[in-house]
Amino acid sequence: MNPLYQVTSGRLTPDEIVALTVVLMARAGDAAPARAPRRRPGPRWRRLGPASGYLSPVSWR
Repeated sequence: MNPLYQVTSGRLTPDEIVALTVVLMARAGDAAPARAPRRRPGPRWRRLGPASGYLSPVSWR
């Protein structure tokens, strides 16, 4: 596995460390955000009977 960034010689100055941090933070911000799992939609049909399952003895059908 090859590193994305490599210091080949010398030491980094504080300005170079800041610049490298900015580049790494920008790359991390460009990553696609994790998507929330999609909810499955409910059924497209419904029962035609009473919603509660209870019928009053005096109700008219």
